[in-house]
Order: sequence, then C-alpha cells, then structure tokens
Amino acid sequence: MTLVVNPNATTVNDDLRTFVVAALEADHDLSLVATQRRGHGIELAASAAESGAQVVVALGGDGAANEAANGVAGTATALAALPAGSTNVFSRTVGFDSDPRRATVQLVDALKSFSRRRLALGMAQWTGGGDRRFLFHAGLGFDAEVIERVESNPGLKRRIGQGAFLLATAQAWFGQKTRRSSRFSARTHDVAGGVRECRGAFAICMLTDPYTYLGPLPLRVLSVADGEMERGFSLVVFDDIRALTLLGAGAAALSGRRALAELPGIEVYPGLESVTVVGEAPLHYQLDGEHLGTAGQIHLRHEPEGLEVVVPSAPPPSEL
Repeated sequence: MTLVVNPNATTVNDDLRTFVVAALEADHDLSLVATQRRGHGIELAASAAESGAQVVVALGGDGAANEAANGVAGTATALAALPAGSTNVFSRTVGFDSDPRRATVQLVDALKSFSRRRLALGMAQWTGGGDRRFLFHAGLGFDAEVIERVESNPGLKRRIGQGAFLLATAQAWFGQKTRRSSRFSARTHDVAGGVRECRGAFAICMLTDPYTYLGPLPLRVLSVADGEMERGFSLVVFDDIRALTLLGAGAAALSGRRALAELPGIEVYPGLESVTVVGEAPLHYQLDGEHLGTAGQIHLRHEPEGLEVVVPSAPPPSEL
C-alpha cells in the first residue's frame, strides 16, 4: 500500500499524518510519499501501481484524489480517498466520514473486509492534446472561473474554508470578465445512440450526486438513483449566468425540493456517453474542483467501471 499525502491540503498536519500512518501500517506494508507540485500525485500513484501496490491511499482534498485516480486508472491498483481538504466531495460521496480520523478507521475496516466497488470515470480531452480523467464532475465556464479565483489565494481558503468559494462566486459574477464570458455550443451523444445539440453559458458534467458541499450541506444538482450514473453521465446546461438563474438553481439544489430541469433557463441531458463543447472564445474548465486552464474545444467521455475504489463497509465510529 502507498499513502500519497498532499502536505498543503487544508487539514493535513503532522498529527494527522502520524495517526493515518500508524493506523494503516499496523496491518499493511505501507510506503509514504508526499506531493511537491501540481500533477506530482499522478506520477507517484502511477509509480506505486507499477511497483505492485494493491491500494493507493490519497490523503488530501479532491485534487489529491483526482491525481491518484489518474495514476492508477487502467491498472489492478485500487484507490482509497481520505478527506483532508476543504470540501472532499468524492470521499464523502462514496461513504467516508468528513472527519479524516473517523474516515481512517472506516478505511481500516474496509481493507479488512475487502470492501470495494468499480465506479465510472469521466475522461476530458481538450485542444492542444491534453487529457485527464475526473471522478465526479467537470465544470465549463462560470464555476471554473470561481475556482480559478479561489486557487489564486490559497491562504484565504485555509483561513475561511467554504467562505472563500462564496466570496469568489460573488467576485466572479460581478467581475467584468465573467459577465462577458463566451458562450458555447455542445453536441451530446447518449447511451441509446441519440444525438442532440444545445447552446449555453455554463455547464456541469455530473458523474455523481451531490455536485459539492457547503460545509455539512450537500448541493444536489441532480436526483439520481444509486448506480444510475454507471450507465452514463449527465450534463446540466445553463442558458445564462444571470443572478436569478444562479440563485434559483442554488436554492433548488440546497432544498432538494425541485429538479433543476424544471427551472427556466436550465436544461439537463442525462444518460450521456460523450459530449463535445466548442466555445466562441477559449472556455475555462475545471475537473473535480481543480482549474486546469482554458480551451477552445473540450470533449468529455464516459468510462464505465473505470476504477476500483475502496469504500466503507461500516458507518464511522461514534467515538474515536
């Protein structure tokens, strides 16, 4: 087993690292490595898989989990994601507690019982020849610009956590760059062979639900049954980024009382095998909460059962 640690993640410190290492090495041959730069987790996870590691454990936020997944996808090595970032959407979605110590206890139990699932992945390819897989969502347009603002001030994110995203959302909406964001056209291909075309100003490609968390509150963009996303991803397209559209979508996602597809200015395309998005100008994009730049064209593809993931076999302990 290899433990890949992002030392810059929000809640990673010496005490947590010592706790996790002690818990895992009690019953496993454990190697510990730390990332030093963006993308380094992909290299470390791939090296671990090539060396025969049965499990790569990512200790960090969603970016750490994404990089580890890209390193082990297509190999016999499984991924385990321990939450130590500010949001931790993926680890919480598969059932781990938001507290990293409680999640570690869950992981130890899951490893003993060999509790695993094969989950779908998304693959993103963009102009210029780049490509990368994602675990739970890809954002095209507005939310990618919000994340770019958050990443430009990591100190603020450490100090106020989720408040940094709310502040960046307001700044991005009021900012002139976002208000003049380019529109895009999209061509979708569903699993039944259907083809549809649409236009929009902001889109989210969803592999899981919820889209994110605001502290303990899940932000549910879609209402999906367990396993539904294994048959294809969903694309949520916003026709505009007016305040009423965004606030209405946020309220619906937090309350869960109304589907986004019922709201004016929003279309949902479920059961997709792939989608190609072409921007009128270079389009900002993010994968699993990490801003990766801009591109004129982005192609997203569904990869069913693309990754083996360690999942909890029991709820988190009531006391630690």
